[in-house]
Amino acid sequence: MRNITKIALLIAFVVVAAATSCTKKSTISGTLPEGVDSTAYVVLYNEANNTPIDSVQFSNGAFQLDFAPVSHGEALYTLRISGTQGSLFIVPEAGNIKVDSTFSYAEGTPKNDEFATLFTSLRKIGEDLQAQLEAAGDDVKIADLYDKAMSDSKEKTINFFMEHKEEPLCLAALQLYRNFDGSLDKVKELLDATENRFEDYNMVVKLREQISQFEATQAGKTFTDLEGVQFTKEGSQPIKLSDYVGQGQYAVVDFWASWCRPCREEISKTLKPLYEKYRNKGLAVVGVVVWDKEEDHKKAVEELNVTWPQIFDTEGTKLAQQYAVSSIPQILLIGPDGTILARDLRGEDLVKAIESNFN
Repeated sequence: MRNITKIALLIAFVVVAAATSCTKKSTISGTLPEGVDSTAYVVLYNEANNTPIDSVQFSNGAFQLDFAPVSHGEALYTLRISGTQGSLFIVPEAGNIKVDSTFSYAEGTPKNDEFATLFTSLRKIGEDLQAQLEAAGDDVKIADLYDKAMSDSKEKTINFFMEHKEEPLCLAALQLYRNFDGSLDKVKELLDATENRFEDYNMVVKLREQISQFEATQAGKTFTDLEGVQFTKEGSQPIKLSDYVGQGQYAVVDFWASWCRPCREEISKTLKPLYEKYRNKGLAVVGVVVWDKEEDHKKAVEELNVTWPQIFDTEGTKLAQQYAVSSIPQILLIGPDGTILARDLRGEDLVKAIESNFN
């Protein structure tokens, strides 16, 4: 009789636990960010396969989504606003998750709180840097302040990544890291540290593709041809990188855009003097215009008095992707036979690379 009672109690416990598990849910809530259409939708995606899980429309300037939690931080979701670039990472834990007013991070559960702490600490570094830059008096000090802020941001993000390398949450940190360092060498190192745990995640698949393109366009590799259009007074015409590269002369290839201040400075202070000095000795310079608008590009060429060929990417991102360019300016030096001699050249490093080959 006693054994029957124990079994009955055990069955009752299991039934209650199962019922509790079935009804258990989590919520994500937040308010309409400034500048966003009040009729927009918030969509919850599974980051692993980039598929939507649920969506809800803003109502009276707010939203709430219910979802089934995933235990132990074993998944990573993204929350996106329709018609905008607004997006943030969510760890689908049990509990009430709140999105901050700027739609930048979420908090309210342990893992989301951890990522929110990282995000807000990085934001604080940026705010402090802005205040310091406004008070700085010379270019050298500005450069030192910027380098220190970038170094601190990268260190914090890498530490967070390594602490969470066995969880999908590390991928959110990796996405942040790419804001501070476009180097795919480091991205590969960090991904390899996960021991292939997240190779089927959509984000990782894309990064691996970029890494392959990056490795194919490193020093020692033959250049990859590019096609775009060049604008002239008569209109536009097709142009290829191979029209100028691999033709028996050294070539500098400059990925840039009109809105990029460092790009414009590199053209004025480095590329133009080098071109004037060495063009009659066999140096070609070719611009590759990415992430830009036609009219803005034309205006910049006129303002900067750029006289060398320009390959304009009519699709915006295709040419940058072919060379795994994630930040600009990106400058390469290519030898007479079409072999890439170096990339990531700027300023004095570019000058030295050119002079060493011509002198």
